[in-house]
Amino acid sequence: MQAARNRRTIMTGLSSSPVLVTGATGYIAGVLIRELVQQGITVHAAVRDISKPERFRYLQDVVDELKGTIRFFEADLQQKGSFAEAMHDCSIVFHTASPFILQVKDAKRDLIDPAVQGTEIVLQQACQTPSVRRVVLTSSAAAMCADNWEGYTSNHVVDETNWNRAATLQYQPYSLSKTLAEQAAWVLAGSQTQWSMVTMNPTVVMGPGLKYHETNECFRLLQQLTSVSRIPRVGMGVVDVRDVARAHILAAYSSPANGRFLLSGDELTDLVQIANRLCRMFPDYPIPQSVVPKSLFWLVAPFFGVQRRFVENMVDIPRNVDNTKSKQILGMEYRPLDDTLRDMFQQMVDHGGVVKKT
Repeated sequence: MQAARNRRTIMTGLSSSPVLVTGATGYIAGVLIRELVQQGITVHAAVRDISKPERFRYLQDVVDELKGTIRFFEADLQQKGSFAEAMHDCSIVFHTASPFILQVKDAKRDLIDPAVQGTEIVLQQACQTPSVRRVVLTSSAAAMCADNWEGYTSNHVVDETNWNRAATLQYQPYSLSKTLAEQAAWVLAGSQTQWSMVTMNPTVVMGPGLKYHETNECFRLLQQLTSVSRIPRVGMGVVDVRDVARAHILAAYSSPANGRFLLSGDELTDLVQIANRLCRMFPDYPIPQSVVPKSLFWLVAPFFGVQRRFVENMVDIPRNVDNTKSKQILGMEYRPLDDTLRDMFQQMVDHGGVVKKT
């Protein structure tokens, strides 16, 4: 009953002070901003370049339609003090900004440094802004478990007590970036008493964005499905971006919320099952049904830029995660996987991101 009540309204007596959302043009951030504005909350949106309003016009349009209030501020994750104006008078900081790139040339430069330094700069500013009372950090389940084999050998189930230990600069560097950034955040949070912090650790985020984010890795994943004939069985957890946004807000305004929250839908799945579901819902699109054997994928993986260690540790191994804490503390109810996939793929269809069979 409590979960259903949370579905209808986040909570009564929401703070009248504004909140800050970093990385405002991001996939999760856009849906979060819409949800915040629907709750009557004024949003301070941090963007990289305020002189290019065309990049965030869609946010303003959605807020105008909802008759809400959003203010845009320029801020740089690698420049100390650049978040001071955006954070002024804010009671909550939603730090969603962090590089999400799976293929990089220089992992330290392109992933690790921006993620860690950006988090430190934002949280240091929170320490210098007296109005801030809570920070909600968008981390990742990747900070808990770098690959399925690591999770499988850790009591077979990943939860909030797990920390990724397998990732390196050479292997799963994105997981390493999220791990180091979250650990740095907890060090900073523990050094002061002004504000409390919670982290959101979603599995693979899918579902429709506020706009079609064609460069987002999750959208790219579905797009790539339509360009291959066979796929490996890679186990994964999936969570709807709309549920992720809602969890952020519930955690921000819920006093009992503390620590880390693993966010994942109730239906654990894999790449093959996802393709099967999409093929059933969108039969006119070239979605593969054939499975590439692990042994064959291992042989050819380097030719596709995939490490053999990834194949060994991810293919034909289930991803088991425990979302109990998010349900018990936040009252989360997760959308069915079919709804998430249908709405996301339909958005791609509507914007020409995928084409029908020829």
